[in-house]
Amino acid sequence: MLTRLERAKQFLPFEALNGLKEELRRRETQYIEKKELSEEKREELQETLQELSPGEHVIVTYYNNGQYNRLRGRMIYLNPLKRTLNVSKIEIPLKDIYNIDVLY
Repeated sequence: MLTRLERAKQFLPFEALNGLKEELRRRETQYIEKKELSEEKREELQETLQELSPGEHVIVTYYNNGQYNRLRGRMIYLNPLKRTLNVSKIEIPLKDIYNIDVLY
């Protein structure tokens, strides 16, 4: 018996539904487990966050939906109450940040 995904693939040449191919590709994506940070890495990230100023250009590596993403942009603000970092209008939870590189 075929799974839903396999049955849907049969109709790809017709693609009666816009975006079906992209959705199927997205569902086939391999998910990665979130890496646990060492105590040293956590301290390093904490120091980097404390030294950041709004307007600085950064590259942030963060975990989101089973994947590690890299975002290059301008740091807008750090929200200690919500525990988020806003880079180029994208809000990233601090718990999901793996690395921050400050660009000079």
